[in-house]
Amino acid sequence: MRGRIILCLIFGLVGCEKPLELPPLLRDQGARVGNSWLLCSSPLKQHPEDAVHHEGIVANLKRQFPPGSPGNRLDAELIRQGFKVRQCETDPTVRIATYRWTEHWGGQGLIAFKADRDGKIEWATGFNSYGGP
Repeated sequence: MRGRIILCLIFGLVGCEKPLELPPLLRDQGARVGNSWLLCSSPLKQHPEDAVHHEGIVANLKRQFPPGSPGNRLDAELIRQGFKVRQCETDPTVRIATYRWTEHWGGQGLIAFKADRDGKIEWATGFNSYGGP
């Protein structure tokens, strides 16, 4: 172990970086399914189940913040985990949360959710995308 650390310091070897630590809501992402991400920026009114999403992230959201639970709880948790949360311009009942990272070539996680007039969650979805240099 000590030898590997020394080699990493001397040669900057790939694979020596510490593992990427994502916020809990973005972990265990599962399979990526769906087409495009038009939940907020499109007049097409895409359904969340058709949008790009990771099944594991959606399952985590449903388990912790099922439909009917208070949207402000999810909002507060997203902020606590380091997401930047904003309201959708074309539909103010939809919130978009973005988490960006620069480690391991960078990327971002997106979570969106819709709340009804009483502030109760109707749906929540999300996915991770990984960038390049």
